Amino acid sequence: MIKNILIVDPLHDSAIEYLSERYHVRVEMHPQHEHFVELVKDTDVIVLRSGVQLNKAVLSAAEQLKLIVRAGNGLDNIDQDFARSKGVSVLNIPHASVVSVAEHTFALMLSLARHVPKASGWLKDGIWAKAQLSGFELNEKTLGIVGMGRIGLQVAKRAKAFNMDVLATVANDSTERRIELHEQGVGVTSLDELLTKADIICLHVPLTAQTEQLIDAQKMRLMKSTAVLINMARGGVVDEHALYQALQSKRIAGAASDVFAQERTHSPLFELDNFIGTPHIGAMTEDVQRHIGNQVIEFIETYEADGDQR
Repeated sequence: MIKNILIVDPLHDSAIEYLSERYHVRVEMHPQHEHFVELVKDTDVIVLRSGVQLNKAVLSAAEQLKLIVRAGNGLDNIDQDFARSKGVSVLNIPHASVVSVAEHTFALMLSLARHVPKASGWLKDGIWAKAQLSGFELNEKTLGIVGMGRIGLQVAKRAKAFNMDVLATVANDSTERRIELHEQGVGVTSLDELLTKADIICLHVPLTAQTEQLIDAQKMRLMKSTAVLINMARGGVVDEHALYQALQSKRIAGAASDVFAQERTHSPLFELDNFIGTPHIGAMTEDVQRHIGNQVIEFIETYEADGDQR
């Protein structure tokens, strides 16, 4: 039986209200480790996003924990193996944010191309400086998509509407996959070739042992000096120190990221005028968050009705 639910990351108000009418719900945003360990001791369900680490130490203290719900994509901040060894179900909602993340990719892309944050900031400061804000069109540029999953496919679809050429890397390359993507106007290539040819590179891969620091100093040296890099994957996929150096030296023209290796802390990248950052808001639309909230409710009620869903 589920009694106590702990929510440690943002969840739609409607979901919190619904759950609070039926369970004892405690909302503690991003608790520090020691406090987190105390909070989980009498918790049946933990609802989280990317804001906290649900590691072995925390899970060891959660003696009555039954269910973990990751209210979004990815499970890289949860020790899944240890949780499941304790008989805890671990669920996530991997596809709800696909369109919103793809759209945010283009928000960052256009912001880089047309210097939108800088232009807005200057204008608000009383500076009318058109000549210094010359940008570039997306039309007929080559977009390189690293990771052609569901989000990558949505990005490619939108890129074709901008009349862009699209190259991509795929995790499981095959003749069939290449034919399928070719029919959608996407060319499959190697990472190195993509980095060499693309004007805009966007990252849409999960953080794994294989993708950690995937884009390092060596890879950045393959990029055109006029190229821009957009990270919509995970912070650890990019070597942020190498990125800072590449941007500061103008080795590449610009970069934008919605994710960082250490979130909710200051990054040296924020000091650069050719870098744009957003605080992991790719999925933060009303449409997605309401859907995720409803899915969290469904997971919890289904677990209570049917038991283990692993």
